[in-house]
Amino acid sequence: MKNSFIQAKTIFQTAEDYNPKIAIAADGIIVHRHCDEASILAPSIKTWIDAGASVGVMFFADSDGANEYWTGKWDGIPHPEDREMDAANNIVMCSGVRPYMVPTKGWTEHLKEKVELSVECGAMAIMPEEPLAHTYSGYSESFKKLWEEHYGFPWQAQNSSSLAQFLTAELKAKLYLKLEEDLLKTTKEKNKDAAFIIPIHSIFGNIASSVTAPLGMSIDTEGVDGYIGQIWTGPINWSLSNYESEEKSFFASAYALYDYFTQLTVGTDKKLW
Repeated sequence: MKNSFIQAKTIFQTAEDYNPKIAIAADGIIVHRHCDEASILAPSIKTWIDAGASVGVMFFADSDGANEYWTGKWDGIPHPEDREMDAANNIVMCSGVRPYMVPTKGWTEHLKEKVELSVECGAMAIMPEEPLAHTYSGYSESFKKLWEEHYGFPWQAQNSSSLAQFLTAELKAKLYLKLEEDLLKTTKEKNKDAAFIIPIHSIFGNIASSVTAPLGMSIDTEGVDGYIGQIWTGPINWSLSNYESEEKSFFASAYALYDYFTQLTVGTDKKLW
């Protein structure tokens, strides 16, 4: 085991500083923040460390949580072309407040900076949350260029054929796998003992919500320390609405989603929460 966070059995996430009202008995704490400078993030992490917790930092890897990258607040250059776009030229949004992103070189560099900052501020684990993309997108200019670079022939709309849909989803998964690998490398370069953990949904929830992600593809990536199986009411209800059975239930559907992660990590040295 590389550090105390990896050994944690019970963890929870918060955007708050240490507060005894929310400090339930847990081995690890995840500070879930997106746009803080070191002067804010470091003291926040320290409040939990001082309280005896192992601390990791989680941030969105698939969407621009603070709307700071695509608007140009990060590097002074707007990147609207890096947002996910559907066939009707609508930007694919998360909760209506932040866009999902194409994993371009620029987006990756933005997240690498978040990794570096988090480690410098005392994080014992780095967790790029939900590295995923939507199967019905793929119409932004950035993705079209990545398609042609990867496949070596002109871009095809995902709704033009079954093959184009498959190639679109496959490329997105490969791009997010590359993003994970780049963030992993940055993490270990900053602190070789820092843990790298991937929080992601079950494949069943992804299928129900038309999402593609490099789940099994990341198992063989050396240095990935584990996964957080994120099963909550949303993915469970997405799955419930996609099949019919007299015996279906919320509990049984949740169990199936959890079981996927057990099968994903069985026979490996990956930690699973």
